Amino acid sequence: MSSYKTVKHQSECEIIEKKSRFIALTYPVTTEEEALTYLEAARKKYYDATHVVFAYRIRNNQIQRFSDDGEPQGTAGVPVLEVLSKGEITDTLSIVVRYFGGTLLGAGGLIRAYSKSAHEGVTASNVITMAECVEFSIECPYHLLGKVEHILMEQDCRKLNVEYADQITMKYYIEESAFPKLEAELREATNATLSATVLNQNFYEL
Repeated sequence: MSSYKTVKHQSECEIIEKKSRFIALTYPVTTEEEALTYLEAARKKYYDATHVVFAYRIRNNQIQRFSDDGEPQGTAGVPVLEVLSKGEITDTLSIVVRYFGGTLLGAGGLIRAYSKSAHEGVTASNVITMAECVEFSIECPYHLLGKVEHILMEQDCRKLNVEYADQITMKYYIEESAFPKLEAELREATNATLSATVLNQNFYEL
């Protein structure tokens, strides 16, 4: 997978439907253990809630889980999971806490309320795209610095670190699919005297 969508940060938001409170808690997670830790903390914090519904999707091993937590089957956990799956959002935990307000919502009303809560929570957590990138270094002599910096900027490379010594060691990253073009540009601009050395591959926010 060369890219995926996830949420950038935690969030908490609330909606009211016919006097029932729905509190949406959204978390970026990378393991099932991390998701379960957040879930346990939410259950302790909202110990007096009527329901603590959740869904999560984990990219590693393609894990997805959900729970209606006592709501009628298919009216709570499934709508929350569908917000994540239809949005192609992974490495994310969505919890919706409900405090019953005394008025029954019916199956359709529950589905809409849980879906809306999860969607608002995910939106508040800022959906981002993570792309597989190549981390690389360039050993650059000072007289070529301006030319190399121009290429790096033109190819949309992102800086990691720059060290100044006898030569300049420049560490950047670039989206994996764009790396071959960067190499070609460097060779052409420096008469093949400079090249980019691959250090690692990792996912970065676009």
